Amino acid sequence: MNVQTQIILTLTLTLFFIISWALFSFFHKESNIPHSPTLPIFSKTTTDLQLRLNMLNKSANDLSKLLGVSSQDIVLVSFKKQHFIDSSLNCPQPDTAYAQTISDGWMFVFKIVAQDGDYIYFANKDGKYVYCDEL
Repeated sequence: MNVQTQIILTLTLTLFFIISWALFSFFHKESNIPHSPTLPIFSKTTTDLQLRLNMLNKSANDLSKLLGVSSQDIVLVSFKKQHFIDSSLNCPQPDTAYAQTISDGWMFVFKIVAQDGDYIYFANKDGKYVYCDEL
């Protein structure tokens, strides 16, 4: 690879990362969670992205109320797609029966600034979310 090709490749990759970060920052403003430019939150469709951000906000707001902390102190550590086999959203409670319905959604892992421990939420695309303190 010659020098000119290396320069073009480097500039192209740099531009790609700048645009990706800018898009991430734009869409992430809608959630009240401080952003991490290394955490991609892109989606195949705008509707899916809006739904994911909506469930992310609901989960973070619920955690804020649950712990009595400001939403500004809640940081999203990670998220991943989840497949749920029942209405417990992978967080069954003792002595509770759950409908055997299959749904897709996400697992969100939060941290509180200056505190130890992770806080895990599961959310599905139907708008249901649950804090899971035992995994």
